[in-house]
Amino acid sequence: MPRSTPRRPVHSTVVALLSCSLKAPEVRQRDERPFKKGGFVIAQQQRVPILPITVAGSGRILPPDGRTVRSSAVAVIVAEPIPSSVTASSSIDEIAQQTRAVVLDNEEQWVLNLQE
Repeated sequence: MPRSTPRRPVHSTVVALLSCSLKAPEVRQRDERPFKKGGFVIAQQQRVPILPITVAGSGRILPPDGRTVRSSAVAVIVAEPIPSSVTASSSIDEIAQQTRAVVLDNEEQWVLNLQE
């Protein structure tokens, strides 16, 4: 989009907000805290798909009880988008649970493949 255009398209604004808003609250530990809901509300209102992205293996670099940064493999897994038709017809809690399930399943698969 040319810089001379005075308005940014809504889609790029939503994408930027979602990339910030859907980050899981557990930064250095794996627990059962849910995703924050703000990004899901925006996705539902704007009728845009959600792109689940998993960052797997980062806990090995600096474990919760660790003080030393270690070398380790990290994977960034981009899953299939959750369609806007699903986000429009589901509750916010259902969308968040579905997204979290995809992220955790991808992380678990990556760990299992690493152990083979």
